[in-house]
Amino acid sequence: MNNFFRQVCFLKTELLPQEVPLFFSNNPITENIDTIFHNIEIIDYKDNYTIPLNFTIPKNNTSTRTLSLLHPLSQIEAMIYIMKYEFLILNHLKKSNFNIRKAIKLNKLTFNGSKSIHEKRFKLEQDYSIKRSDSTITVEELDKEIKKYFAYSKHHKLTENLKNPLFIRSRNKYRYFLKLDIQNFFKSIYTHSIVWAIVGEKNIGKTLSGNEYSNTFASKTDKLLQKSNNNETNGILLGPELNRIISDLLLTTIDINIQNKLNHLKHRTDYDIYRFVDDYFIFATSKEIIEDIEKAIKTCLENYNLTLNDAKKEIHETPYYIGEPAINDTIISIDILNLHRKNLANELNFPTKDIEKGEEFKYIVGKHHNWLNFYNDISRITTLNKPATRKIVLYVLKAIKIYIDPNYLRKANPYSYIKNLYVALEVITSVYSTHLDFDTTHAFIRILLKLKNGLHELKEDESINQEEILNIENKIFEHIYRVLKQNKHNLNNSTDLILFLETFNKKLSPQFLCEILELNSIDYFTLCSIAHYIQDQRAKNNFLNPRYKIVLKKLSSKIDYIISNPPKSMNGKSPLFDANYFYFLNDFSHYKPIEKNDNKLYKRLTDNLNREIDNIGKLKPLFLDITKSSYFNWNLNKYDFELLIINKLLQQRENISSTY
Repeated sequence: MNNFFRQVCFLKTELLPQEVPLFFSNNPITENIDTIFHNIEIIDYKDNYTIPLNFTIPKNNTSTRTLSLLHPLSQIEAMIYIMKYEFLILNHLKKSNFNIRKAIKLNKLTFNGSKSIHEKRFKLEQDYSIKRSDSTITVEELDKEIKKYFAYSKHHKLTENLKNPLFIRSRNKYRYFLKLDIQNFFKSIYTHSIVWAIVGEKNIGKTLSGNEYSNTFASKTDKLLQKSNNNETNGILLGPELNRIISDLLLTTIDINIQNKLNHLKHRTDYDIYRFVDDYFIFATSKEIIEDIEKAIKTCLENYNLTLNDAKKEIHETPYYIGEPAINDTIISIDILNLHRKNLANELNFPTKDIEKGEEFKYIVGKHHNWLNFYNDISRITTLNKPATRKIVLYVLKAIKIYIDPNYLRKANPYSYIKNLYVALEVITSVYSTHLDFDTTHAFIRILLKLKNGLHELKEDESINQEEILNIENKIFEHIYRVLKQNKHNLNNSTDLILFLETFNKKLSPQFLCEILELNSIDYFTLCSIAHYIQDQRAKNNFLNPRYKIVLKKLSSKIDYIISNPPKSMNGKSPLFDANYFYFLNDFSHYKPIEKNDNKLYKRLTDNLNREIDNIGKLKPLFLDITKSSYFNWNLNKYDFELLIINKLLQQRENISSTY
């Protein structure tokens, strides 16, 4: 696999949505990458289009967004595409003078290539009291998921750009500001328009649809998008980072056309434009120039069947504010809470010599009424700023720093400490419950993980009442259970909570798990998470935990229904080209509890899989490679989960935002 290190890194970082559960990976592809390359020439023919596995995430309080997990075959095609055209992509993206989130070069990707990454990971593992020795995951495997395949421009995060000296200078320099947004950008892209954009001319681009031009960069880009999305030409999939890069090929050409239309004006003198994906931040010296720019953008977008979202239009005259007022209010509320905690630490003469400077309060829970006041503040802010709810919740969960303090627990009145901790947990859980998605779930888990592992370190301390430790741990479990119970009808954004609960001695009831299965009977991520949860983690082969026999029976009935009802809209193609069916059939054919406890279902799973592979034609060797193991990793343990959650945090800190 070392010969294909770059390809593996690409597969790990540019194709899987950030929002898939921690135990999902494309390891069956990467682990067989050498043999896949021997059969790679058979993949490129017109009939091998696939259907992605689609799932929804909350966009805001009132709407959702659909993300897509690519079929393994489409992932391999994407890898072939990037190997051929990565430099052509980069050369095209260089042409934009507006794009602040552009891929500018290939990252340096080598194992052990960054000492600082390893140091950061080690520090995080120490902060969270994680024992790497108990994990089955190697550092090399973790490294492959850290660095993006492409390196991006300096201020590639929107929050960073708002603090960029050039951006600040533009705010001070120009009298007028205009913010524009493209309406339903990804859904509105006509894949053929990518061809027009790459060649620079719509009429020329249309000629590339002929067979004689089928091997060009432009045509291959078009075909890649179509074949990964059921041969659809309307819209491109959200989820893979690669698709966002490809969409930038289109927007780069539009940027060029906009600047050409504004050739009567001087860029960086009369106006300035910063584009972040499909958002335009525009500065100008006069209102007339602002109007000219908006007209130019509108015209250039329409040439590619795109339109502006008038509802999100913002225009301001000096003085004006750019940012999220709700976040500023949130920061103030957090600062007030932390000030109370810091004052309490000073009142108690709390030792700070070994504590990170300026954050001694994190070892002090704080008084319960301060937490209640904080919650009231956050409730008020979210009520007044409902569209910003996700940002508020995520900011709070990332900013809250609360550790178990062994020294304080040893003091004379642990009752008060535990009472305050319970209130803090109540507030944190209530804030999280306001908006559940992938990022808020992980931020919530990290807070609880730090508390839980802090408790674990006290379990052999004879000076501390162990019953109190157990009570706190049970309280954490109860809070997670409450969230799951309140959202049991739709858990696809918070299934990692179920995996996190595997680290607790206390267990979810079989009845509750059966209820979740009934309410989420066709959701791949939910079924996989419960399937992993009911395994016996003490057994090396991950057989069934005996108390969950009834859950396995319910799970088996759901799996049986899914494989017995393959997708109908395949136009004579094998249902294995449908990602949802593929992942269900493949992954549960590798699931040990079914193999050991339900011979009939196991036989149906394996027989169906083998039959479909045998009948799949020239792609059979590739399908044999990509079905050698499960994509949802049944073999990972609770220590792996902790290590992966920390690695995900490191990945977020090192790379661009995952939020669409």
